[in-house]
Amino acid sequence: MSKPINEANITEWPFEDDLMFGRNWVRQEFTSMGVSQGDYYHAWYNLLKTIAMSTIKWNDVPAGIDTRAMEYILLHFGCGAIFAESGGLMFGQASFADMVNMYYNPNRVIITSPAGQWWYRNAQFWADEQGVVQEPNCVVCWDSMTRRPLLWTLKMYAKRLAQYDAVMDSNIDAQLTPWVIAAPADGKKQADKMKAKLKRREQYWEVTQPGAEMAPYVLQTGAPFVAENIAKAKTILLNEALTYCGVDNSMIDKKERVQTAEVLSNNELIMAMRRSRLKMREEFCRASNFRFGTQMSVEWGIEGSLADIVAALSGTGLNSLQMQQLMMAQQGGEQ
Repeated sequence: MSKPINEANITEWPFEDDLMFGRNWVRQEFTSMGVSQGDYYHAWYNLLKTIAMSTIKWNDVPAGIDTRAMEYILLHFGCGAIFAESGGLMFGQASFADMVNMYYNPNRVIITSPAGQWWYRNAQFWADEQGVVQEPNCVVCWDSMTRRPLLWTLKMYAKRLAQYDAVMDSNIDAQLTPWVIAAPADGKKQADKMKAKLKRREQYWEVTQPGAEMAPYVLQTGAPFVAENIAKAKTILLNEALTYCGVDNSMIDKKERVQTAEVLSNNELIMAMRRSRLKMREEFCRASNFRFGTQMSVEWGIEGSLADIVAALSGTGLNSLQMQQLMMAQQGGEQ
């Protein structure tokens, strides 16, 4: 019998995708940070997950398959598969169930559902122990070319962004106490008078000789205001996370005029990350259309980008659609 988690030690109640990893995971992830920082973490975590799941647009998906569930599975587990069952097509979470071939593709996969159902399916042509060739009866879809779920990267960035927010709040709170009044126990009344004078911006305080030993004095905390610098660093960190999702962003942070080349300086990296995610889904659609006669297609789901804005402002250059067409033409030439 598993040992229950002490709810008093949990700063925030975990989500369902965290509960499935077990007690030790929940204890590590949800009892090691303060309540406020835990709130920040969940806010950034949900924001980054929403962005990642909203970037892909699926077209002509068979009836009964939820495209939101497809992106959820790929984001969290990195691998899903479409297969025929009970006269229709289904898409579920998939994992290796057999050895891989020379291209590191699994011969068989096991497909599972949150309700505990499971199905074995062939992902490739392969020969069993009796030498009988098994034909594929499912099509596997990967989240990216690395075949690793993006979720772990987003979790790392959510933790770092939450830490930046916590430091910012601490620095802002320090501005509320630029000075501290120190006084002996018998000098509380005089300390209250000094505090009232400070609030009234009165800078003169007269102390009689008999009460000099009880006179309070002021300590300067000297906390510098650095929240603005932390906010700039946080913006750079957020842009890094968006780059991993393939979302356009500007890594330039300056007040003067920004050149077009500066705004598009990380565009090639963004397009590479975007291609890694789209290519796997495009191959999945082609294989599924061949295997099951579907008409699925996939495209980038965000209309407009920084490239469009810059092109519109400058009147020159390529917009995002033209850049994508150019890249596709170049890829076709390479093939």
